[in-house]
Amino acid sequence: MLDFSFTHKIKKMWKNDYLSDPVLLQIAEKLMENNNTVPSSNLDAGMTYFGQMIAHDIAPHTTLPEHAVRNISNELLLDSLYGGNQNIVNDRFEMRSIEWQGVKGFDVVRDEQGQALIPEHRNDINDIICQLHCFWQNFHNQLIEAPYHFDFENAKCHTILSFQFVTIEYFLKNLLDPHIFDVYFNQQVKPELPFKPEQRLDYFHNSAFRFGHSMVRNSYALRRFQPEVPLTSLFTSSQKIKDRHVIQWHRFFGDNQKANKIDLSLSDAMSRIRFPSDNSEMIRIIYKNMLAGLNKQLPSGYNIVKKINSDEALRDIFQLMPLTQLPKEFEGIEELNMQNLPLWTYILHEAATTHNGERLGKLGSILIADVLHDAINTKALTIFKNGTYDKRHALNVLSEVKDKLLDEHNNVDLQKLFTVN
Repeated sequence: MLDFSFTHKIKKMWKNDYLSDPVLLQIAEKLMENNNTVPSSNLDAGMTYFGQMIAHDIAPHTTLPEHAVRNISNELLLDSLYGGNQNIVNDRFEMRSIEWQGVKGFDVVRDEQGQALIPEHRNDINDIICQLHCFWQNFHNQLIEAPYHFDFENAKCHTILSFQFVTIEYFLKNLLDPHIFDVYFNQQVKPELPFKPEQRLDYFHNSAFRFGHSMVRNSYALRRFQPEVPLTSLFTSSQKIKDRHVIQWHRFFGDNQKANKIDLSLSDAMSRIRFPSDNSEMIRIIYKNMLAGLNKQLPSGYNIVKKINSDEALRDIFQLMPLTQLPKEFEGIEELNMQNLPLWTYILHEAATTHNGERLGKLGSILIADVLHDAINTKALTIFKNGTYDKRHALNVLSEVKDKLLDEHNNVDLQKLFTVN
Protein backbone atom coordinates (compact mmCIF):
# COMPACT_ATOMS: atom_id res chain seq x y z
CA MET A 1 0.00 0.00 0.00
CA LEU A 2 1.43 3.36 -0.98
CA ASP A 3 2.24 5.73 1.87
CA PHE A 4 0.52 9.02 0.98
CA SER A 5 2.12 10.88 3.90
CA PHE A 6 4.76 11.52 1.25
CA THR A 7 2.54 14.03 -0.59
CA HIS A 8 2.76 16.92 1.85
CA LYS A 9 6.53 16.89 1.58
CA ILE A 10 6.31 17.03 -2.21
CA LYS A 11 3.80 19.88 -2.21
CA LYS A 12 6.06 22.09 -0.12
CA MET A 13 8.80 21.83 -2.73
CA TRP A 14 6.77 21.68 -5.92
CA LYS A 15 7.48 24.25 -8.60
CA ASN A 16 5.94 24.61 -12.03
CA ASP A 17 9.19 23.48 -13.68
CA TYR A 18 8.96 20.07 -12.01
CA LEU A 19 6.56 17.17 -12.00
CA SER A 20 3.55 17.56 -9.74
CA ASP A 21 3.21 15.39 -6.66
CA PRO A 22 0.52 13.06 -8.12
CA VAL A 23 2.89 12.21 -11.00
CA LEU A 24 5.81 11.55 -8.68
CA LEU A 25 3.60 9.39 -6.51
CA GLN A 26 2.49 7.40 -9.54
CA ILE A 27 6.14 6.83 -10.48
CA ALA A 28 6.89 5.64 -6.95
CA GLU A 29 3.84 3.39 -6.96
CA LYS A 30 4.81 1.83 -10.30
CA LEU A 31 8.30 1.13 -8.95
CA MET A 32 6.78 -0.48 -5.86
CA GLU A 33 4.68 -2.71 -8.11
CA ASN A 34 7.73 -3.65 -10.17
CA ASN A 35 9.61 -5.50 -7.44
CA ASN A 36 8.35 -9.06 -7.71
CA THR A 37 10.72 -10.51 -10.33
CA VAL A 38 14.24 -9.15 -10.02
CA PRO A 39 16.67 -10.89 -12.39
CA SER A 40 20.26 -11.43 -11.35
CA SER A 41 23.09 -9.79 -13.27
CA ASN A 42 26.66 -10.89 -13.87
CA LEU A 43 27.90 -8.31 -11.34
CA ASP A 44 29.28 -9.64 -8.06
CA ALA A 45 26.90 -9.31 -5.12
CA GLY A 46 29.67 -7.57 -3.20
CA MET A 47 29.82 -4.67 -5.67
CA THR A 48 26.66 -3.28 -4.11
CA TYR A 49 28.38 -2.89 -0.75
CA PHE A 50 31.75 -1.80 -2.11
CA GLY A 51 29.84 1.06 -3.74
CA GLN A 52 28.07 1.75 -0.45
CA MET A 53 31.42 2.06 1.32
CA ILE A 54 32.59 4.55 -1.33
CA ALA A 55 29.39 6.55 -0.86
CA HIS A 56 29.75 6.63 2.91
CA ASP A 57 33.32 7.87 2.59
CA ILE A 58 32.54 10.91 0.42
CA ALA A 59 28.79 11.51 0.51
CA PRO A 60 27.21 13.81 3.11
CA HIS A 61 24.38 12.57 5.29
CA THR A 62 20.99 13.18 3.71
CA THR A 63 19.51 13.15 7.20
CA LEU A 64 21.69 14.20 10.12
CA PRO A 65 21.63 11.60 12.92
CA GLU A 66 21.31 12.48 16.57
CA HIS A 67 24.98 11.77 17.31
CA ALA A 68 27.87 13.90 16.07
CA VAL A 69 29.15 13.19 12.57
CA ARG A 70 32.60 13.65 11.06
CA ASN A 71 33.42 16.35 8.54
CA ILE A 72 33.00 14.69 5.16
CA SER A 73 35.13 15.73 2.20
CA ASN A 74 34.83 14.88 -1.49
CA GLU A 75 38.15 13.01 -1.40
CA LEU A 76 38.28 9.21 -1.40
CA LEU A 77 40.82 8.87 1.42
CA LEU A 78 39.01 6.35 3.65
CA ASP A 79 38.31 8.94 6.30
CA SER A 80 35.34 6.69 7.13
CA LEU A 81 37.97 4.20 8.30
CA TYR A 82 40.76 6.42 9.65
CA GLY A 83 38.96 9.56 10.82
CA GLY A 84 40.08 10.33 14.34
CA ASN A 85 42.31 7.22 14.37
CA GLN A 86 39.79 5.53 16.65
CA ASN A 87 40.63 2.27 18.42
CA ILE A 88 44.25 2.09 17.23
CA VAL A 89 46.52 0.04 19.49
CA ASN A 90 50.12 -0.64 18.50
CA ASP A 91 49.40 0.76 15.02
CA ARG A 92 46.54 -1.74 14.54
CA PHE A 93 42.76 -1.43 14.53
CA GLU A 94 41.07 -3.16 17.44
CA MET A 95 38.35 -5.53 16.29
CA ARG A 96 36.22 -8.29 17.79
CA SER A 97 36.72 -11.74 16.27
CA ILE A 98 33.68 -13.75 15.22
CA GLU A 99 33.53 -17.32 13.91
CA TRP A 100 30.92 -19.78 12.72
CA GLN A 101 31.56 -23.31 11.52
CA GLY A 102 35.21 -22.63 10.88
CA VAL A 103 34.72 -19.34 9.01
CA LYS A 104 36.47 -16.45 10.76
CA GLY A 105 35.70 -12.76 10.53
CA PHE A 106 35.45 -9.55 12.51
CA ASP A 107 33.03 -7.09 14.06
CA VAL A 108 33.91 -3.51 14.95
CA VAL A 109 34.59 -2.39 18.51
CA ARG A 110 31.40 -1.27 20.25
CA ASP A 111 30.38 0.48 23.46
CA GLU A 112 28.17 -1.06 26.12
CA GLN A 113 25.03 -0.07 24.22
CA GLY A 114 26.26 -1.75 21.03
CA GLN A 115 27.09 1.52 19.25
CA ALA A 116 29.92 1.03 16.76
CA LEU A 117 33.04 3.00 17.74
CA ILE A 118 33.97 3.93 14.19
CA PRO A 119 34.21 7.31 12.42
CA GLU A 120 31.33 6.60 10.01
CA HIS A 121 28.23 5.18 11.65
CA ARG A 122 26.53 4.53 8.31
CA ASN A 123 29.02 1.68 7.95
CA ASP A 124 27.09 -0.06 10.71
CA ILE A 125 23.72 0.12 8.99
CA ASN A 126 23.81 -3.57 8.07
CA ASP A 127 25.98 -6.60 8.76
CA ILE A 128 27.48 -6.70 5.26
CA ILE A 129 28.79 -3.13 5.08
CA CYS A 130 29.98 -3.38 8.69
CA GLN A 131 32.04 -6.47 7.92
CA LEU A 132 33.39 -4.83 4.74
CA HIS A 133 34.51 -1.93 6.93
CA CYS A 134 36.24 -4.52 9.15
CA PHE A 135 37.80 -6.15 6.09
CA TRP A 136 39.68 -2.93 5.27
CA GLN A 137 40.64 -2.49 8.92
CA ASN A 138 42.10 -5.99 8.77
CA PHE A 139 43.82 -5.20 5.46
CA HIS A 140 45.62 -2.39 7.28
CA ASN A 141 46.46 -4.66 10.23
CA GLN A 142 47.99 -7.30 7.98
CA LEU A 143 50.40 -4.70 6.62
CA ILE A 144 51.73 -4.17 10.15
CA GLU A 145 52.59 -7.87 10.41
CA ALA A 146 55.18 -10.00 8.63
CA PRO A 147 56.27 -9.96 5.86
CA TYR A 148 55.47 -6.24 5.49
CA HIS A 149 56.31 -4.74 8.89
CA PHE A 150 54.91 -1.33 7.92
CA ASP A 151 54.45 1.38 10.51
CA PHE A 152 51.01 2.93 10.95
CA GLU A 153 51.36 5.71 8.36
CA ASN A 154 52.83 3.40 5.72
CA ALA A 155 50.10 0.83 6.28
CA LYS A 156 47.48 3.58 6.11
CA CYS A 157 48.87 4.96 2.83
CA HIS A 158 49.02 1.53 1.21
CA THR A 159 45.49 0.69 2.38
CA ILE A 160 44.09 3.93 0.92
CA LEU A 161 46.00 3.53 -2.35
CA SER A 162 44.89 -0.10 -2.61
CA PHE A 163 41.27 0.96 -2.07
CA GLN A 164 41.59 3.61 -4.81
CA PHE A 165 43.17 1.06 -7.15
CA VAL A 166 40.43 -1.52 -6.55
CA THR A 167 37.80 1.21 -7.03
CA ILE A 168 39.16 1.90 -10.51
CA GLU A 169 40.38 -1.50 -11.68
CA TYR A 170 37.55 -3.62 -10.27
CA PHE A 171 34.52 -1.54 -9.31
CA LEU A 172 34.46 1.11 -12.05
CA LYS A 173 35.92 -1.07 -14.79
CA ASN A 174 33.08 -3.57 -14.34
CA LEU A 175 30.38 -1.00 -13.70
CA LEU A 176 30.84 1.86 -16.17
CA ASP A 177 30.05 1.94 -19.86
CA PRO A 178 33.39 0.79 -21.42
CA HIS A 179 33.73 3.87 -23.62
CA ILE A 180 33.20 6.24 -20.68
CA PHE A 181 35.65 4.28 -18.52
CA ASP A 182 38.22 4.68 -21.29
CA VAL A 183 37.56 8.42 -21.55
CA TYR A 184 38.10 9.04 -17.84
CA PHE A 185 40.75 6.48 -16.91
CA ASN A 186 42.74 5.73 -20.07
CA GLN A 187 43.11 9.22 -21.54
CA GLN A 188 45.47 12.06 -20.64
CA VAL A 189 42.89 14.84 -20.27
CA LYS A 190 39.69 14.64 -18.23
CA PRO A 191 36.66 16.21 -19.98
CA GLU A 192 35.20 19.25 -18.24
CA LEU A 193 31.45 19.01 -17.88
CA PRO A 194 29.37 22.19 -18.34
CA PHE A 195 28.20 22.21 -14.72
CA LYS A 196 29.37 23.93 -11.55
CA PRO A 197 31.25 21.71 -9.07
CA GLU A 198 28.34 21.76 -6.63
CA GLN A 199 25.95 20.68 -9.41
CA ARG A 200 28.13 17.74 -10.36
CA LEU A 201 28.23 16.64 -6.74
CA ASP A 202 24.47 17.01 -6.41
CA TYR A 203 23.89 14.85 -9.50
CA PHE A 204 26.22 12.22 -8.04
CA HIS A 205 25.04 12.15 -4.43
CA ASN A 206 21.32 12.66 -4.95
CA SER A 207 20.69 10.50 -8.03
CA ALA A 208 23.50 8.89 -10.01
CA PHE A 209 25.25 6.97 -7.23
CA ARG A 210 21.95 5.71 -5.86
CA PHE A 211 21.80 3.19 -8.73
CA GLY A 212 23.05 0.53 -6.29
CA HIS A 213 19.68 0.32 -4.56
CA SER A 214 18.40 -1.63 -7.56
CA MET A 215 21.24 -4.17 -7.15
CA VAL A 216 20.29 -5.25 -3.62
CA ARG A 217 19.07 -8.83 -3.31
CA ASN A 218 16.22 -10.16 -1.19
CA SER A 219 18.63 -12.47 0.60
CA TYR A 220 22.29 -13.47 0.67
CA ALA A 221 24.27 -16.65 1.17
CA LEU A 222 26.88 -15.42 3.64
CA ARG A 223 29.01 -18.55 3.30
CA ARG A 224 29.30 -21.44 0.90
CA PHE A 225 26.92 -24.37 1.39
CA GLN A 226 24.72 -22.29 3.69
CA PRO A 227 21.09 -21.21 3.22
CA GLU A 228 20.47 -17.59 2.29
CA VAL A 229 19.75 -15.06 5.01
CA PRO A 230 16.91 -12.54 4.41
CA LEU A 231 18.09 -8.97 3.86
CA THR A 232 15.87 -7.69 6.66
CA SER A 233 17.73 -9.93 9.15
CA LEU A 234 21.00 -8.22 8.21
CA PHE A 235 19.79 -4.70 9.07
CA THR A 236 20.77 -4.77 12.74
CA SER A 237 22.39 -1.40 13.34
CA SER A 238 24.04 -0.79 16.74
CA GLN A 239 24.11 -4.46 17.65
CA LYS A 240 26.92 -6.95 17.82
CA ILE A 241 27.16 -9.00 14.65
CA LYS A 242 25.97 -12.52 15.34
CA ASP A 243 28.59 -15.20 14.83
CA ARG A 244 26.27 -17.00 12.42
CA HIS A 245 26.30 -13.89 10.20
CA VAL A 246 30.06 -14.03 9.62
CA ILE A 247 30.78 -13.54 5.92
CA GLN A 248 32.97 -15.64 3.66
CA TRP A 249 33.97 -12.93 1.20
CA HIS A 250 34.49 -15.28 -1.71
CA ARG A 251 30.68 -15.67 -1.78
CA PHE A 252 30.38 -11.95 -2.53
CA PHE A 253 33.33 -11.40 -4.84
CA GLY A 254 34.18 -13.67 -7.76
CA ASP A 255 31.62 -16.38 -6.98
CA ASN A 256 28.26 -17.18 -8.57
CA GLN A 257 26.24 -15.07 -6.11
CA LYS A 258 25.36 -12.04 -8.17
CA ALA A 259 23.77 -8.66 -7.63
CA ASN A 260 20.41 -7.81 -9.15
CA LYS A 261 20.40 -5.94 -12.44
CA ILE A 262 20.59 -2.17 -12.60
CA ASP A 263 17.06 -1.38 -13.70
CA LEU A 264 13.71 -0.06 -12.55
CA SER A 265 12.96 -2.94 -10.19
CA LEU A 266 13.85 -3.18 -6.52
CA SER A 267 13.86 -6.33 -4.45
CA ASP A 268 10.80 -6.84 -2.27
CA ALA A 269 12.92 -6.62 0.87
CA MET A 270 14.67 -3.41 -0.19
CA SER A 271 11.40 -1.71 -1.02
CA ARG A 272 10.04 -2.53 2.45
CA ILE A 273 12.97 -1.21 4.48
CA ARG A 274 12.36 2.29 5.77
CA PHE A 275 14.90 5.06 6.30
CA PRO A 276 14.81 8.43 8.10
CA SER A 277 13.75 11.36 5.94
CA ASP A 278 14.71 15.03 6.22
CA ASN A 279 11.79 15.63 8.57
CA SER A 280 12.52 12.49 10.65
CA GLU A 281 9.72 10.44 9.10
CA MET A 282 10.57 6.87 8.20
CA ILE A 283 10.11 6.51 4.45
CA ARG A 284 10.80 3.84 1.87
CA ILE A 285 13.94 3.98 -0.20
CA ILE A 286 12.05 4.81 -3.40
CA TYR A 287 10.54 7.89 -1.77
CA LYS A 288 13.88 8.84 -0.23
CA ASN A 289 15.55 8.81 -3.65
CA MET A 290 12.74 10.78 -5.28
CA LEU A 291 12.88 13.35 -2.48
CA ALA A 292 16.67 13.67 -2.74
CA GLY A 293 16.43 14.73 -6.37
CA LEU A 294 13.43 16.95 -5.78
CA ASN A 295 14.98 18.64 -2.77
CA LYS A 296 17.97 19.69 -4.88
CA GLN A 297 15.76 20.54 -7.87
CA LEU A 298 17.83 18.36 -10.16
CA PRO A 299 17.12 18.61 -13.88
CA SER A 300 15.86 15.57 -15.72
CA GLY A 301 18.28 13.11 -17.26
CA TYR A 302 17.15 14.19 -20.72
CA ASN A 303 18.00 17.84 -20.02
CA ILE A 304 21.41 16.96 -18.61
CA VAL A 305 22.17 15.01 -21.79
CA LYS A 306 20.97 17.99 -23.82
CA LYS A 307 23.27 20.34 -21.87
CA ILE A 308 26.30 18.09 -22.32
CA ASN A 309 25.64 17.70 -26.03
CA SER A 310 25.37 21.47 -26.46
CA ASP A 311 29.18 21.42 -26.25
CA GLU A 312 30.40 20.09 -29.60
CA ALA A 313 33.68 18.78 -28.19
CA LEU A 314 31.89 16.83 -25.43
CA ARG A 315 29.37 15.49 -27.93
CA ASP A 316 32.26 14.07 -29.98
CA ILE A 317 34.05 12.68 -26.92
CA PHE A 318 31.10 10.98 -25.23
CA GLN A 319 28.91 10.04 -28.22
CA LEU A 320 26.00 10.41 -25.84
CA MET A 321 22.48 9.98 -27.15
CA PRO A 322 19.32 10.79 -25.16
CA LEU A 323 16.80 8.06 -24.46
CA THR A 324 13.60 8.47 -26.44
CA GLN A 325 11.33 5.70 -25.20
CA LEU A 326 9.56 6.05 -21.84
CA PRO A 327 9.90 2.93 -19.67
CA LYS A 328 6.97 0.61 -20.22
CA GLU A 329 6.49 0.56 -16.44
CA PHE A 330 5.47 4.24 -16.60
CA GLU A 331 3.20 4.14 -19.62
CA GLY A 332 -0.15 5.71 -18.88
CA ILE A 333 1.16 8.26 -16.37
CA GLU A 334 -0.14 11.59 -17.60
CA GLU A 335 2.32 14.52 -17.79
CA LEU A 336 5.30 12.12 -17.73
CA ASN A 337 7.59 11.86 -20.73
CA MET A 338 11.28 11.31 -21.46
CA GLN A 339 11.94 15.05 -21.24
CA ASN A 340 10.91 15.25 -17.56
CA LEU A 341 11.69 11.73 -16.31
CA PRO A 342 13.53 12.22 -12.96
CA LEU A 343 17.28 11.72 -13.11
CA TRP A 344 17.45 8.67 -10.81
CA THR A 345 14.86 6.76 -12.83
CA TYR A 346 16.45 7.93 -16.10
CA ILE A 347 19.80 6.43 -15.04
CA LEU A 348 18.22 3.10 -14.08
CA HIS A 349 16.25 3.01 -17.34
CA GLU A 350 19.37 3.87 -19.33
CA ALA A 351 21.31 0.99 -17.77
CA ALA A 352 18.48 -1.43 -18.49
CA THR A 353 18.01 -0.40 -22.11
CA THR A 354 21.65 0.09 -23.19
CA HIS A 355 23.39 -2.68 -21.24
CA ASN A 356 20.52 -4.95 -20.14
CA GLY A 357 21.16 -3.91 -16.55
CA GLU A 358 24.68 -5.34 -16.55
CA ARG A 359 26.36 -1.91 -16.51
CA LEU A 360 25.48 1.73 -16.25
CA GLY A 361 24.63 3.59 -19.44
CA LYS A 362 26.66 6.53 -20.67
CA LEU A 363 25.01 9.33 -18.71
CA GLY A 364 25.12 7.43 -15.41
CA SER A 365 28.73 6.50 -16.14
CA ILE A 366 29.71 10.09 -16.92
CA LEU A 367 28.17 11.53 -13.75
CA ILE A 368 29.84 8.88 -11.58
CA ALA A 369 33.23 8.78 -13.33
CA ASP A 370 33.48 12.58 -13.23
CA VAL A 371 33.11 12.77 -9.45
CA LEU A 372 35.12 9.66 -8.56
CA HIS A 373 37.96 10.71 -10.86
CA ASP A 374 38.29 13.91 -8.81
CA ALA A 375 37.71 12.08 -5.52
CA ILE A 376 40.70 9.84 -6.19
CA ASN A 377 42.89 12.53 -7.78
CA THR A 378 43.51 14.29 -4.46
CA LYS A 379 46.38 16.50 -3.36
CA ALA A 380 46.75 14.57 -0.11
CA LEU A 381 47.28 11.05 -1.49
CA THR A 382 46.43 9.52 -4.84
CA ILE A 383 47.12 6.54 -7.06
CA PHE A 384 47.13 9.01 -9.99
CA LYS A 385 50.27 10.48 -11.55
CA ASN A 386 50.25 14.19 -12.41
CA GLY A 387 46.45 14.29 -12.50
CA THR A 388 46.05 11.23 -14.75
CA TYR A 389 45.41 7.60 -13.95
CA ASP A 390 48.25 5.43 -15.27
CA LYS A 391 47.99 1.75 -14.38
CA ARG A 392 51.73 1.19 -14.80
CA HIS A 393 52.42 3.94 -12.28
CA ALA A 394 49.79 2.50 -9.93
CA LEU A 395 51.37 -0.95 -10.09
CA ASN A 396 54.74 0.54 -9.25
CA VAL A 397 53.29 2.43 -6.27
CA LEU A 398 51.67 -0.78 -4.98
CA SER A 399 54.63 -3.07 -5.72
CA GLU A 400 55.16 -3.90 -2.02
CA VAL A 401 51.60 -5.23 -1.62
CA LYS A 402 50.97 -6.71 -5.07
CA ASP A 403 50.94 -10.23 -3.58
CA LYS A 404 47.71 -9.24 -1.78
CA LEU A 405 46.07 -7.61 -4.80
CA LEU A 406 47.12 -8.87 -8.21
CA ASP A 407 47.10 -11.94 -10.41
CA GLU A 408 49.86 -12.84 -12.85
CA HIS A 409 48.40 -10.42 -15.41
CA ASN A 410 48.43 -7.51 -12.92
CA ASN A 411 44.65 -7.45 -12.62
CA VAL A 412 42.78 -7.38 -9.31
CA ASP A 413 42.78 -10.91 -7.92
CA LEU A 414 39.60 -11.23 -5.89
CA GLN A 415 40.67 -14.55 -4.39
CA LYS A 416 43.85 -13.01 -2.98
CA LEU A 417 42.29 -9.72 -1.96
CA PHE A 418 39.36 -11.20 -0.06
CA THR A 419 41.25 -13.84 1.85
CA VAL A 420 40.95 -13.14 5.57
CA ASN A 421 43.97 -14.17 7.63
